[in-house]
This record gives sequence, structure tokens and C-alpha cells, in this order.
Amino acid sequence: MIKNIIIKTGYGLAWGSTVYTLISLFGCIFGGETFLSTTPNQVIIQIIASIIVGIGFVVPTIIYDCDNLSRPLQIIIHMGIGMIVYIICAFSVGWIPTALGIWATIFTILCGVIVSFVIWFCFYQFFKHQAKKINAKLKDKQ
Repeated sequence: MIKNIIIKTGYGLAWGSTVYTLISLFGCIFGGETFLSTTPNQVIIQIIASIIVGIGFVVPTIIYDCDNLSRPLQIIIHMGIGMIVYIICAFSVGWIPTALGIWATIFTILCGVIVSFVIWFCFYQFFKHQAKKINAKLKDKQ
């Protein structure tokens, strides 16, 4: 179990770093000078927050190893933990534009929820496909 958590922490670090890099890339391309107007300390804080969010979404996937919980409950636990970590980090580092009002805040959080579920759905489809391939191979061997 500890080994699994350590491995998932590494995956979370990698995912958080990758997402930060992609957002930075698109921000630089489409936001230009506005996007680049952060200090080195802010960049470091945002990198750390991205890594924490990555870990916050990946480590809770250990819940899918609990066969005694229903799939919907597993999803709620996994995504709930991930979203709580995201929202705390997002408010802490300024990813959520609270100065623009409540609607901008709600919209930004909603976008985070949608992106999180899209990523989750892509992984779900990938692993579902892998399971079908494995089951087909096992069926062929019988």
C-alpha cells in the first residue's frame, strides 16, 4: 500500500508538472506579456501548487482498488478529494479571479470541474479498453 502511494505520488508530480507546462505554453502563446507578468517567486509557488493538485488527483485513485465500494462512491471520493485540493490551491495562488466577481469565480471553478471530469473520463475509457483487451486474450486462451 505504501509503495502504491509513493508510485502514485510520482505520477501526480508528473501530471501536475505536465499540466502546468501546457498551461504555461498556451498562456505564453495566447496571453503574451499579460501572462508573463509574474515574478520568479510566483512561478515557483504556482509550480508547487500544480504539483500538489496533481498529487491531489492521482493519489486518491487508490480508492478504485477497494472492491467493496460502489463505482459511483469511488468516483465521488476520488474527484471530491481532487477538487478540494484544486480549489484550495487555486484560491491560494490566485488561479481563481475573485477580484472579477462571483460569476468569474463560479465560472473558473466550473471550468476546473469540467476539465477534471474530462480527464477522468479519458482515463476511464482508456482503462476500460485495456480491460476489454485483457479479457479477450484470456477468453482466447480458454
